[in-house]
Amino acid sequence: MSNLFEYLQGSIAEIQKKYETLSDIVTEYNGKVHGLQRKRDRKTAHIDLLVYYKLPQGEREVTRKFENFVRTLVKIY
Repeated sequence: MSNLFEYLQGSIAEIQKKYETLSDIVTEYNGKVHGLQRKRDRKTAHIDLLVYYKLPQGEREVTRKFENFVRTLVKIY
């Protein structure tokens, strides 16, 4: 198993969308996702989330798929 992580930050809605997409992609590759909220900014209501996930060896395609999704999401906002 490969241990990987993604650092997500932004509004609650953005984090939710990113986390759901990452979770779906990881599940598609028979991996497991674990999330940990790190901090919440009271002024902006933005949060930081460090998401740990495990994948079977050699399944690095997940990282590329998620990066492509985030690029698409950034263009939308």
